[in-house]
Amino acid sequence: MGFISGGTFTSDPSEYLAVGHVVKVEPESYVVMPKKDLHPGSYKVIAGEEVAKENLASDGCEVSPGSGADTYVVSEHKAAADKKDVKAATCTETGYTGDEVCSVCGAVTVKGEAVPAAGHKTDSKKWGYDMAAHWALCDVCNVKAGEAEDHKFAVGKCTVCGAVDPTYVTASVEDEGNVGTAEEAATKEVAAAAASSLVEAVITGSSKPVDDGVVSQETYNKVQQAVNLGQTIEVVVDATPLPADAVEAADKDKVMAVVTEDGEVAQYLDLSVVLMSKGEPLGTIDKLDEPVTFTVAIPKDLVKDGRTFYVVRVHDGKAERLATTVKDGLATFETDLFSTYALAYEDAAPQPAAGQQPATDQPADAKKPAAMALAQTGDPVPAAALAVFAVALAAAVVCGVAALRRRSAR
Repeated sequence: MGFISGGTFTSDPSEYLAVGHVVKVEPESYVVMPKKDLHPGSYKVIAGEEVAKENLASDGCEVSPGSGADTYVVSEHKAAADKKDVKAATCTETGYTGDEVCSVCGAVTVKGEAVPAAGHKTDSKKWGYDMAAHWALCDVCNVKAGEAEDHKFAVGKCTVCGAVDPTYVTASVEDEGNVGTAEEAATKEVAAAAASSLVEAVITGSSKPVDDGVVSQETYNKVQQAVNLGQTIEVVVDATPLPADAVEAADKDKVMAVVTEDGEVAQYLDLSVVLMSKGEPLGTIDKLDEPVTFTVAIPKDLVKDGRTFYVVRVHDGKAERLATTVKDGLATFETDLFSTYALAYEDAAPQPAAGQQPATDQPADAKKPAAMALAQTGDPVPAAALAVFAVALAAAVVCGVAALRRRSAR
């Protein structure tokens, strides 16, 4: 049994090795050491022993038989082209440089290092936003990088992030033919305010505009969809003549029920407040918060003395005559409801000339005594006429009494 358990020698001491030891063969020496943590190199062992994987140090890769008896070679690791477990640092998460590994055995040869999180960068001033607020976006990861702040709207856009103000509504007026608005600026202001209130209700989920009859449920739904898509809302006040054949029969009947027996409809009118988005109609506003003024140019061929013009409105199945002012060939009226309208007129009944009775089939005083008929005219009654009337009346009385006596005598 050997006894050498350590030392460096100039000649091979392997035949004297103690159990559990090896001789590492160096170019000019022999080193005796325990059979553990063996680094790459050539080793000799006692006959019957061997070098195994578990005897190697961390830099030892594989064990293979050497060229001589009882010899083993421990190979060194070969670095893989790619590192293992590499992880890039993000704005909020730590990264890792990755481990260097052996391409033969897969062992980690060099441990990697942690890479600190980079933090958000907002130099480019990118913004995220919803209808109520905006927040900075990271230049790198494009996620929210700060606290939300309320929009600062001006003329329909946020001055910070450029978000569209959903409640900012542009209004316009489209007049056609002989129908128009009397005060265009005021009309646009009222219509825009109504549309803006509608959008605010849509944003908050209020059904008040539908409940109050301002818009239909269908229109409400379309406006809601447009707002959710970030589209702007426009409102157009449309005032145009309407052909009679374009008016529903039921509305015509209601109009004629208001027009007097001798009246006529001169023109039907289409007055509407249309909600638009991206050039497409969404529906109409049927009621405004306050009235607006419209004018209708009366056709010249219909103007005549004694003729009265007025406007009839049909809304929610009810027809009513509106207060109408006529001046300089224009009929002016106010309304806050939008549906079917008609310009109608009627002629005044002919008046008798001064001092004359209205013509009848038989004069009312035809069977009256002349003096009574004369008195009805309102002119002074001549004295001679009164005298003649008195004599005639006395004679009639005398004759009547005489006739009565004769009948009694018989």
